[in-house]
Amino acid sequence: MTGVQTCALPISARKSARKASLVSPISAIRSSNDIKMPAKKMKTPFYIKKLFGIGGDISYKNLKRSKKKYRTTIVSVVICVAIFLALSSFVELAFSTIKVNYQSSDYNLSFSYHNKEEDFQEKIRKIPSWEGIKRISNIFYSSLEFKSDRYSKEYMEIHPEIGKETDTDLEDMDYLRIAIVDFKEFERYAKSLGLSYEQVKTKGILINTIFDYKSSTGGSVQVEIPKFSYQAGDTIKGKVPLYDEKRIDFEIEICKVTEKVPFGISNYNYDAVLVLSEAYKELITDSTVSNVYIDSSQPNKTFEQLEELFKEENIFINNIAESFQMMNSFYTLIAIFLYGFITVIALIGVTNIFNTITTNMNLRRREFAMLKSIGMTKKEFYRMIRLESFFYGIKSLLIGIPIGCVLSYLIYKALSSGSVIIRYHLPIMAIFISILAVFVLIFVIMRYSIRKINHQNTIETIRNENI
Repeated sequence: MTGVQTCALPISARKSARKASLVSPISAIRSSNDIKMPAKKMKTPFYIKKLFGIGGDISYKNLKRSKKKYRTTIVSVVICVAIFLALSSFVELAFSTIKVNYQSSDYNLSFSYHNKEEDFQEKIRKIPSWEGIKRISNIFYSSLEFKSDRYSKEYMEIHPEIGKETDTDLEDMDYLRIAIVDFKEFERYAKSLGLSYEQVKTKGILINTIFDYKSSTGGSVQVEIPKFSYQAGDTIKGKVPLYDEKRIDFEIEICKVTEKVPFGISNYNYDAVLVLSEAYKELITDSTVSNVYIDSSQPNKTFEQLEELFKEENIFINNIAESFQMMNSFYTLIAIFLYGFITVIALIGVTNIFNTITTNMNLRRREFAMLKSIGMTKKEFYRMIRLESFFYGIKSLLIGIPIGCVLSYLIYKALSSGSVIIRYHLPIMAIFISILAVFVLIFVIMRYSIRKINHQNTIETIRNENI
């Protein structure tokens, strides 16, 4: 038989079989063709010898001359580390998204209504007395239409086109979101800003911080900036649109410019908000929707009570707590699947690493026996093996961690294209776990292999290899 028949072999084995068919049996036994490297490339850097001694010198040269033997080990570790970092980042980002979605609202129940009849209002007044109700707020929304030239520097950098219109008939109108807060909650909000209700009841509080999109390399980035340059004491003039398509003139003095929002208004705003007291309720008509926000320590129980209270009304009650629980359960299921997948990949990688390292160590029995026979002490021998393990781990991590971080960033870019702002963070904990796991794994496998080799007789090992 002059060669190896490759037609029936799988694709993955054909290249190896073809290569093996070209090698003579004697050359294969001697393994004289496995290593072909010029002496210059085998030169050890001076710092290796200085720091690690003869053991480090031998370890470094063994890595240089046996790259093919350990390539499988390096690739296996790199794949495990990269996949672990990427999937860990995905799970962390998913749960961070849920957390931000939930925590952006300081309430867990909400509903809207049109009904202004007294018997219905009486029902609303019963809610604060229920068990578990911590806070409740009734907010009416409107808008202020006005022309402004008081934009902040940061806003003008993003929107340089503002103010360039020369046609006086075309006025660039801007809008402020008006939030009219009920007396009790407005008083509490003013107090949290260091103001008394009397100081601010006929004035407005401007929430000036907004989120906008700023162009950058590779797309747009969401940034948090002030929209206007108004200060306390400034006056805003404009018109408030009514539901009958009319507009009424409106003028308000700003008492405070802040980033803090009152209870019930989302922390993530894409426009500035003017907060007014219930004294301005006449701005709105009877057709305006009222929005009720509730923070309950027993949201599910309160939800059932609200359903019972409004069973004869056509009112949709938003149970944010229940939505959060559903989302959390869904992502927990995904996390279990992903971590299960990570575990399977890790087990395959560990098996591959174990087989590769133990096989390579077994093939080097003669080398180890010869080193011992010429006087290498047990301490120096273990030091050499530990240094080799260290070099394997460092090389694998230097490749695997950057790849995993790049994959985690790509996942972040894919999942953060929505309206929720999640800042990217390096998976520090996952990186730490990867580093610890890689070194522990390699050192344990190396020690296992060396222990098996130590049970063999040095003379017999050299003699058997020479047969």
